[in-house]
Amino acid sequence: MSITYHPKELTTEHILAEDIYKNDTLVLPKGTKISDNHIKRFIKWGLDRIQVVGGESETVTVEEDTKNEKKQQQFLHKLFHQQIVKLVKETRYGELLNPSQTLAEARELFIRVLQNPQTKKLLMKLYHHDEHTFTHSIDAFILGYFTGKKVLKGDVEAFAIGCLLHDIGKLQIPHHILKKQTKLTGYEYEMIQNHTKKGQAILLEKDYEQEKVELARSHHEKLKGTGYPDQLNEAYDYFSDELRLLRVIDVYSALTLDRSYRKAFSAPKALMILLSEQEDYDQKMLYHFIDTLNIYPPKTTVQLNDGSEAEVVEMLESLPTICKVNVNGKAFMLPSDKSVYIERIISWRERKEERYQKVWRKFIHSLLHEEDQKVLEYISELEDGYKIEDVFIQLFEKAMNEMEQKDRQQQIKRSELLIALPKLRRIMGIKSNEYANATIMEQEPVVFITVGEKGHIRNQILADLLVSTGYKLELLEVEDLNTDLPLEDFLQYISKSSVKNLIVSGTPAHSQTIHALSSQVKDVNSFMNVSLFSHENSSPSLTGEHYDLVSSQAKSILQFIS
Repeated sequence: MSITYHPKELTTEHILAEDIYKNDTLVLPKGTKISDNHIKRFIKWGLDRIQVVGGESETVTVEEDTKNEKKQQQFLHKLFHQQIVKLVKETRYGELLNPSQTLAEARELFIRVLQNPQTKKLLMKLYHHDEHTFTHSIDAFILGYFTGKKVLKGDVEAFAIGCLLHDIGKLQIPHHILKKQTKLTGYEYEMIQNHTKKGQAILLEKDYEQEKVELARSHHEKLKGTGYPDQLNEAYDYFSDELRLLRVIDVYSALTLDRSYRKAFSAPKALMILLSEQEDYDQKMLYHFIDTLNIYPPKTTVQLNDGSEAEVVEMLESLPTICKVNVNGKAFMLPSDKSVYIERIISWRERKEERYQKVWRKFIHSLLHEEDQKVLEYISELEDGYKIEDVFIQLFEKAMNEMEQKDRQQQIKRSELLIALPKLRRIMGIKSNEYANATIMEQEPVVFITVGEKGHIRNQILADLLVSTGYKLELLEVEDLNTDLPLEDFLQYISKSSVKNLIVSGTPAHSQTIHALSSQVKDVNSFMNVSLFSHENSSPSLTGEHYDLVSSQAKSILQFIS
């Protein structure tokens, strides 16, 4: 039974007896316990009647039960349709679905699965916690069911449910981390990785079958042992066919859907990424998945229906199932009447490192010769999958080192270097501001002193990296400690300051004054962490800490002050 109240009459003891919609979108499901914020929203939305659970009789007649079941099916039908509008496009699904038959089959399976109150409750919680993860889960469910029907020997419906619940552990990841609109820091990335273990715990607690629990825990494992959380390796560990297929589906779905920090990749681009990294995936499952979609990116070697081999050379972005192939030097578009069509993928001829190097060369060329916007486009492609720290170490510092080496070897003109380095500095500033504005956790203040290296780009790389990861930075650039930084004033500042981290950078020529400063700072503030480093090898500092600011060691500085 239910009772109708005006929103102003509701209390936090009431429970919704109906689903609440706004602009045809479900905002609160039946069974939600009402909070003060809910009440404020009902009033703001102009709702005048809300049905809540109540009344003396708990007996439900057959007629009422039938009516409730019908409403439940209508709700699930509408929820599924809302997601399908976002997901089902030929540019993403290729020939996976026949709209008149298989889409209805997927909907009926979804409704049937969510008749389970426990599964429905978990999915509704996920919907309200992070709608992107919910949409991705529906996508994995659809892709998993229809691909699974073609390639799996086991219970395909059970596998589809496992796909639906594979990211349920994100219920316990803070919403602000999931919605962060820029790259994650190393710490935030570790938090995200925990969703696999949390998902396992949730499903175990709810007594889900072991196969579904395994998918929740292990869907980020890679065949060569570089995944998480257990670094499983197919040479020693068991990977079920279901897990191997979900690995492909999960990444394809994630790449082809908008994320909080980037726009979706096209289906061909996503498949190119998967193919270039195919050592991380089961090749058989990856190739089956591509054949199911019937989307073949350029550079794919395929077999045509007449048995001949061809290479895909071009495809229509708007209709990726239509492509141009090359057979024995003759290129032609595959006919729309399907008299000639691709039967299966044979191989892919560009590996991950080759693809990365191609983009890297374009990135360096853009720094030397093109506009800032072009540089940012290549960075966007190169940084995918990187943590913030890696962007500065593996991209910016590596680019600086490579351009300086080209200058020394006279492979570029000095004028080109002098143009490229300020451009790199500008780009770092843009990315640093982007990352810093989205910082979630504010770190401790850091004082960074550079001696004899005023304006050196290496110092700027570290400074921008610290700011990007949440540190409040005071950067002091001096030519000489004795003349440019009054020691007494600085020591007085340190003695009264809450700053606990001091980084001093200098060349070996300034080693003596830098070491003297370190000792005096420790005398006035014994709790101060002092890190000394040089651009050239030198002996360890008096504090026992020494770092060279090169690509492999910038992380050490972060570890030292964190």
